[in-house]
Amino acid sequence: VKYLCPRINQRECAVKTKATYTEKLTKEILGRLRENYEYIATFDSIIVYYDYGQIELAQILLSVFYTMFSNVEFRKIETNQYKLSQVADLICTVEAIAQKEILTKSEMDFFHSKSDFKKNIYKNIAKKRL
Repeated sequence: VKYLCPRINQRECAVKTKATYTEKLTKEILGRLRENYEYIATFDSIIVYYDYGQIELAQILLSVFYTMFSNVEFRKIETNQYKLSQVADLICTVEAIAQKEILTKSEMDFFHSKSDFKKNIYKNIAKKRL
């Protein structure tokens, strides 16, 4: 597994609208895909599994992938349908926790400390980042 986890900081948006967030996220995803274009383009086909839970994100993914690659196929799935989808959820959760300044009580109960989380969990997952 290799992954990209584009993210935006909403605080950096001058105007707090869906259109601004969509624009910023589109640019972020496009930039990450461009940085890794040579690697991604080596595949015979690119299959994007998505549950279409966020229509704006689905529109971004469709437009960016179809613009950059000719060998793309989108498949709608239920989140629990594929183990790879569950892995993606885990990676996104770990990335989100890594960005937090302070862990919640339940996160502290589970990981014990921010340093334990980074050392035992995040470090191993981050090695798979493109």
